[in-house]
Amino acid sequence: MPEKNEKPLVVPTDQDFYLAQVDMFRSFLTNSDAQKIPLSNTIGLWDSLPKYSISQVEQNKIRTQEGLLPLLRRDVKFMDSEYTIFISPALLADENGRAYYPSANESLVEDALRKIATLQNQCFLSESESHCGVVFTLHQLRVELKNQGHTRSYQEVVK
Repeated sequence: MPEKNEKPLVVPTDQDFYLAQVDMFRSFLTNSDAQKIPLSNTIGLWDSLPKYSISQVEQNKIRTQEGLLPLLRRDVKFMDSEYTIFISPALLADENGRAYYPSANESLVEDALRKIATLQNQCFLSESESHCGVVFTLHQLRVELKNQGHTRSYQEVVK
């Protein structure tokens, strides 16, 4: 029997565990059943790609005098399959007007956005448009980065 100010224990129903934004990460992306067998889901593949593997020092070594970077090709092996990815540099309108590859900062932002996507009414999936995304404010992103131990200024988050 609960104490005077204690709330009774609430047992969740099966429906309480259905969250569309989380179910997106349980789906498989394959063209056939044979392709589905070796995959757990595409998140594992996505996480294993070397998207953030070029340091600022390495970028500066291959940057042209104009501040540009070439399209970067990386060959990747994942679960006995080989893939080729191409990493495009982003041309930023910063004080230097230089191009940048995604780096450790973008990795931290991705992790924070994944966390935000698990919150109710933050993630969307449009099956008719075949895309999904997460809705957030810059303040919310900065708070989540800070909660994960990676405080960033407003300008750093915008970049």
